[in-house]
Amino acid sequence: MLCYLHIHNFAIIQHIEIDFQSHLSVLTGETGAGKSILIDAIGLILGDRANLKMLRKNCKRADIFAGFSLQHQLAIQDWLTQQQLTDEASPATCIIRRTIQSGGGSKAYINNFPVSLQLVKELGEKLVNIHGQHTHQLLSKSVYQRQLLDTFAQHDTLLHQVQHSYQTLLQLQEQYTHLQTQQEHRQQRYALLEFQLEELATLNPQENELSQLEEEYRILSHSQQLQAGVENVQQLLHGEQQSIQYALYQCQKELESLTQIDTRLHSTVELLNQAIIQTEEAENELNYYLQHTEVDPVQLQYLEERLNHHYRLAKKHLVDTDKLPALYQNLQQELHSLSHSEEELIQLEQQIEQATKEYYHRAKKLTQSRQHFAQQLQDAVMQHLQHIGMPHARFQIQFRAKSIPHHNGMDDIIFYIATNPGQDMGKLSEIASGGELSRISLAIAVSTAGCHHTPTLIFDEIDVGIGGGVAEQVGKMLRLLAQQTQVFCITHQAQVASQAQQHFKVAKRTHHAVTQTQINALSSSQRTEEIARMLGGLEITQQTRFHAQEMLDRAQNKHLNIG
Repeated sequence: MLCYLHIHNFAIIQHIEIDFQSHLSVLTGETGAGKSILIDAIGLILGDRANLKMLRKNCKRADIFAGFSLQHQLAIQDWLTQQQLTDEASPATCIIRRTIQSGGGSKAYINNFPVSLQLVKELGEKLVNIHGQHTHQLLSKSVYQRQLLDTFAQHDTLLHQVQHSYQTLLQLQEQYTHLQTQQEHRQQRYALLEFQLEELATLNPQENELSQLEEEYRILSHSQQLQAGVENVQQLLHGEQQSIQYALYQCQKELESLTQIDTRLHSTVELLNQAIIQTEEAENELNYYLQHTEVDPVQLQYLEERLNHHYRLAKKHLVDTDKLPALYQNLQQELHSLSHSEEELIQLEQQIEQATKEYYHRAKKLTQSRQHFAQQLQDAVMQHLQHIGMPHARFQIQFRAKSIPHHNGMDDIIFYIATNPGQDMGKLSEIASGGELSRISLAIAVSTAGCHHTPTLIFDEIDVGIGGGVAEQVGKMLRLLAQQTQVFCITHQAQVASQAQQHFKVAKRTHHAVTQTQINALSSSQRTEEIARMLGGLEITQQTRFHAQEMLDRAQNKHLNIG
């Protein structure tokens, strides 16, 4: 539920802090006092877009805070956890904050975490449901009527299944159309692929082959230089005279004779012995290298031609040389796909047939459920209409089947109404007057309110156009609804306001040419005065005050059991 609302520098509100209770709260006040501004502020908390006109004049920033209790709202707590937005110190509470900057733009926060407006909107839909004074205008639209029925029937799972089947069918049909289009250009593409693959097939590039070819070419193209260098080293190691080995032998022999005098030279002699052995091994390896290295002009020419073939085809296909093997494989796969496109079309036709059957099966299940719950919604609305001054009204939900699959099923939902005895049923948008639409909208809102799973409901002057006993019945209906969930109502009807457990008055004050909106919670005596003002108009008499007090006493002591 909504626990508090703090507003700073918003429109003509300088500073307001309001604490709310559960059950039914009403906000009253003169026309133009600023009740709509309060709804705008709540709308921002729920994810509406901000604009600079909302910023109080000569202020740099507007701030709106709303605190919610999430006790018993485990689904919302889980959503916050999934989004990593939980207040660890108080997981059963949530604070949403919006700021508007004079430089342009706005910011949004959930539990002090900066978030996108989309996330705020997603959370707002879970927390509050607003039934505005223009909701009855939406009521004339078939799409909104379908949404109301699905909300009442709690069709989330069924709708998701139908929508998933529809998307699957749509994707398969798009694939089929795309493949058919490809067929028109298939021959040209097929011929080009065959030509390109024929060129690549003569090369048959292998993974990592190019680096191996370049390494072999580098060695073979320098074979004479390598041979000459190795032979020169051989001469240095073991030549006729002055070779390294000869010098090592001489050193070893001289030092060995000196060890007879000083044994500390033994280690040096040993090192020389190892050096002699190492040079002999090096000489053997060089001999082996020379025996197995030769100039091969035929192999060298082969390597040059193959390397040039790689470079030429890479340039032609505008790829790096090391990408040729992947290109070759991709073109082979595309040619294979084209050659089997007829089979793919047949497979897609079978998949489309199966997906169509699955869609219609799920859509039929959804239609049957809608028809079942439509009867329940009809009965609930009819019952509520009787209590709010339309005892002879007949309300009916009719179905028209769509000709082609649709993502929300195969049904057009249309609300029909007959408001007077003997009157033919007609579309709600064509038959009902403005006042009747308001009452029908309220009856439907109350009938479906418990199905929204939102802990707070706000009714913004949806009782416009009614009064007297009907208004009192509307107030009792809202009070009854508030036994299930937190309800706010902005109203001009004293009969509605008298039913509330908490009453706020919205007033506009001008001081030193500065206009401000104020919102105050009313005490018992103040409520009597406000109800009397709503009843009495310009002059409030003692009799009007007595009547107001009587209304309040009767509202607090009697409860109407509606539906």
